[in-house]
Amino acid sequence: MSQAGVALNLYTLREAAAKDLPGVLAHVRDAGYHYESLELHMPNKRMEPFLVTFDDQNAEEMTFYSHEGEEFLFLLEGTLEYRTGGETGTIKSGDSLYLESDAAHAFRSVGVVPARALVVVCGGDKG
Repeated sequence: MSQAGVALNLYTLREAAAKDLPGVLAHVRDAGYHYESLELHMPNKRMEPFLVTFDDQNAEEMTFYSHEGEEFLFLLEGTLEYRTGGETGTIKSGDSLYLESDAAHAFRSVGVVPARALVVVCGGDKG
């Protein structure tokens, strides 16, 4: 669907599941994180939205990542510890982070309720 030159791919997860659309959610488990891709159909997109559940793990088990671009994280529930550039902090449900993702960063759930967040990763081309 497109209006005034703007590409629009709008659906709800409930509608997508009812239509049994292939590839609507891609589940990926990585060291300490469980990713669910929220958009797999828009061609040439610059943003990647995910629903991420973070594992409760010991600090020494945290895996640091760096990649091109920027990352926005909005914590939906739980408490999340983040580490980046020698800084350690915690955020709670309703808090958000915005970071340059080429700096090494790591996250872990630290509360009773598993930390879940909406995470949007944007590629490295700022041009």
